[in-house]
Amino acid sequence: MAGLTAIASGSGLSVSSLLATSGKLFAFLAVPLVTGLLVVPRTVRGIVKLKRDETTLVASIGICFATALLAHAFGYSVALGAFLAGSLVAESGESHEVERLVLPVRDVFAAVFFVSVGMTIDPVLLARYALPIAALTVAVIVGKIASVTLGAFFTGNGVRTSLQAGLSLAQIGEFSFIIAGLGLSLRASGEFLYPVAVAVSAITTLTTPWLIRASEPLALRVDRALPARLQTFVALYGSWLEQLRAAPRENRSRPEV
Repeated sequence: MAGLTAIASGSGLSVSSLLATSGKLFAFLAVPLVTGLLVVPRTVRGIVKLKRDETTLVASIGICFATALLAHAFGYSVALGAFLAGSLVAESGESHEVERLVLPVRDVFAAVFFVSVGMTIDPVLLARYALPIAALTVAVIVGKIASVTLGAFFTGNGVRTSLQAGLSLAQIGEFSFIIAGLGLSLRASGEFLYPVAVAVSAITTLTTPWLIRASEPLALRVDRALPARLQTFVALYGSWLEQLRAAPRENRSRPEV
């Protein structure tokens, strides 16, 4: 994202701009992490010991907002700051207690987020860019199914499991909004990109439950329809990977002479 920002702003990928961007990113990641690891976990443990839920909740949200504001001041996404805040709070060992308290607040923010995303969908733009939306939707569904299925299969899963995983992950999420919003803010893309990304995300989100429901019978049908030679290859490939995984365990389990 930092490299794309430099390219879109017109500075390109020169050595000086790349070093400056990398140094800025390193400073943002290193200073809050080092300082936060020394302060935040101890602070959270001390607050939890007070056994006051409202104090723990306000403190946890305050840490999240403060880190998100710091990320925004450095020019990065507030989501990155919130992610770092969650990692720091988790280091306190009280993540289960904090998660229990923050869960209702998270649901409220999630509802507001998806409502705000829905409000950005313009029916006029959807009708105007119906063809690109349809093409991108098909590309996302087909591409995600193929890539996830192949990736799961090559890591040792069977055909049925791999195809079910591919059908269950055939959608894009809110990260596409971040990329589209960045391109729009830097004027590297047209204004149509953001509503198109939102529309593709909404459509693929709606189609995912249907694909998940059809994944098991479809995977079973594909598994049965495979040629005998291909089924033999799949079985041998799975057995070979199982042997590779079991070999280190067998070597460790052998007593030394």
